[in-house]
Amino acid sequence: MNDSDAITIPAASTGDWIIGAPEAASVLASLLGRGVGTASSLEHTPGPVRRLCLVPAMPEPCAFQDSSAEHLHASIGGTLTLLMTELRQAARAMGRNPEGGRIVVLLPEKPSMGAADGFPAAAVCGAAVSMLRTLAMELERRNISVNTLFYSGDLSASANTKALTALLDTLLFGDTAPVIGQEVFVAGGADLGRLHP
Repeated sequence: MNDSDAITIPAASTGDWIIGAPEAASVLASLLGRGVGTASSLEHTPGPVRRLCLVPAMPEPCAFQDSSAEHLHASIGGTLTLLMTELRQAARAMGRNPEGGRIVVLLPEKPSMGAADGFPAAAVCGAAVSMLRTLAMELERRNISVNTLFYSGDLSASANTKALTALLDTLLFGDTAPVIGQEVFVAGGADLGRLHP
């Protein structure tokens, strides 16, 4: 990745960022309409980090039995390492701010619920959900909230994108400081009340 293409929208001086795949980040930033900066990584962002939405790219599906050790390492380990690196950078930056900060991670609903055809994304989402639950408890002591939103379909074309954006706006910008460690599905009521990741 080149530094020149890392930031897709001029960085917001407010410290508000959407980090992830350029198309999804741009769609969410335009729907939020708050001058939120977008980038592929916090490594390429200038200035403070106060509010952060992470949209990790999921690995391409493949049959578990056909995957090699190298593929597993790259697709699962690589994706989780990138996610943890972004979260660590955000926590460090927000920890320097007396007001703390807010983190919202967006994960696709189907692999998060263990869809049969969702490997290796299901493995990434399962590990991410567990990690985010722990981080929510750990970072709450530093006045940093961590919440997870699950979405269905393609973010750029989902019928639920407006609802997702409204919830994202509330969690990042609303009077929701006490809301910590929540896992909210914006997936048209998928598996409502029956299954949990």
